[in-house]
Amino acid sequence: MNPSSLPTLASTACDPVARRSLDPSLCTLVVIDIQEKLLPPMARREELIRNCRLLIHLAHILEIPILMTTQYTRGLGATVPEIAELMPGVAPIDKVEFGCFGREQFRTALRDLPGQRNRNRVIKFLAQRDFQTDAGDHFS
Repeated sequence: MNPSSLPTLASTACDPVARRSLDPSLCTLVVIDIQEKLLPPMARREELIRNCRLLIHLAHILEIPILMTTQYTRGLGATVPEIAELMPGVAPIDKVEFGCFGREQFRTALRDLPGQRNRNRVIKFLAQRDFQTDAGDHFS
């Protein structure tokens, strides 16, 4: 984490919206591009894998649906086995765009989730935030 972002994070944590509890019935977990060729250069790969696995386990316990994406699987490889093994029924949505919402298949999968009409919170887990920012964090 960039130390210069700490004051901003601290002030955000006090915001009433940030302190609201997440209601699992309103949430979807999206595991984004945790792939074989993207992880080796990561400085804290083991920590990233451990945190992702923890979040997936939590989603299963709370019955939060999970979507998974890959970025250009042919060139960057599949989702790492340590993550994929926890989501046997979740087919990865392959994309060539950086943002998930730019892919019709992703938007359709999101709309087709059980209870989607009420699901308006997307919890994103990704390894390379700089490349994954997209304006589509809200959907209808």
